[in-house]
Amino acid sequence: MMPMANIWTFIFVLLSALPLRAVGHSDHHTPQNPVDPSEWSQRLTDFRLYGDTQDLEVAKLILRSLSVQDASNEQLYLAAQTAQADHRFVEAIELLDRLLARTPNNDVARLMRANTLVTVGQSETAHLECDLLQKMPMSVVLACRLMSAAEPDAGSLSTLLDKVSAVEANQLPPQLLAWVLAVLGDHALTQNRTGAALGYFKHAYQLDPLASYQITYVEALLRAARCEDALSITAQFHNHLAMRVKHAIATRQCGRPDLSLESRLTTTFDHEVARADFTHGREMAEYHLFVTKNTSLARHILTSSLSFQHTAEDERLWRLAHAE
Repeated sequence: MMPMANIWTFIFVLLSALPLRAVGHSDHHTPQNPVDPSEWSQRLTDFRLYGDTQDLEVAKLILRSLSVQDASNEQLYLAAQTAQADHRFVEAIELLDRLLARTPNNDVARLMRANTLVTVGQSETAHLECDLLQKMPMSVVLACRLMSAAEPDAGSLSTLLDKVSAVEANQLPPQLLAWVLAVLGDHALTQNRTGAALGYFKHAYQLDPLASYQITYVEALLRAARCEDALSITAQFHNHLAMRVKHAIATRQCGRPDLSLESRLTTTFDHEVARADFTHGREMAEYHLFVTKNTSLARHILTSSLSFQHTAEDERLWRLAHAE
C-alpha cells in the first residue's frame, strides 16, 4: 500500500486515466480571456467532471505555452493528461515515456500509460505495464490487469477483483474505489452482463460523480432497453457531446425522436466528416448506427477512428456496423 501522502496524486491519475471510454467533447472553441497556468490541474479535473470543452481548451492553451523540453515532472504529467483528454493518444504515450525515463518507479505514470495503451488497442503491452506496478493497492493492480486482459483470463480476473475490492473497500478513498468499480462495470458490459454493469457504474458515480461514469451507466441502461431512465440522465447534460448522442438514441428507443437535436448533431458530424476529423469517431458511429441507421457511413467513420482509438467498445461498434 502506498503512503497516504501520495494518495491524492494517485487519485488524480485515476481520474485522468479511466478505462475504455474517453469523454466526448462538445464543439471546439478558444477561450476569450487570458489563461492562468496555475489553473491547469483544476481545468483538467473540471473537464472530467462536467465534459465542458472550455476547460480542455484552456488546458491545451497552457500546454502550448510551455516548452516540453524544460517541463517539470508534474508538467509532463499534466501535458500527458491534456493530450489524452484531447484524444492525442500517441502524444500522451510519448510524454509518459519521457516522464518514466526520468522516474522509472513512477507507478502513477505507468498506470496512465497502461490505460492509454489499452485505448489504442495495445492491450498486451499494457498488461506488461500492469505487472511493473510496485506500490499500488492490490485491487488497482488487478483492475489494471483486467482492463488489459484477453479472454478467457478476464473472467477469473474479474471474479478475483470483485472479491479483493470488497475487502479493500473501506481502506480506499472513494475516488479510487469508484475507478476499480468502473473497470468491473466495463468488463461486465463486454460480457453482456448488463444488470451487473448497472450496479457497478451506479456505485462508481455515487462515490465520484464523473461524467464518464454517467455515460457508461446510460450505455448500460440503453442496452437494457430502459430508455426512460436513460433520458432522465441525458437531459441533464446539454453541452456534452457523448450525452447528446445518447439522448438522441434514447429518444429514438422510446419512440419520440428529438428531431431538433438530431438536426444539430447531423450538421456537426457532417462537418467533421467533410474535414476528415474523426476525433469523435465513436460518438459519430453510434449516432449513425442507432439514430440515422446509416451503417455505411458508420463503417467509414470507424475505419478511420479505429486507427487511433481501438477499445472493446469501438470493436463492438465495428461488429454491429458489419453485422448485415
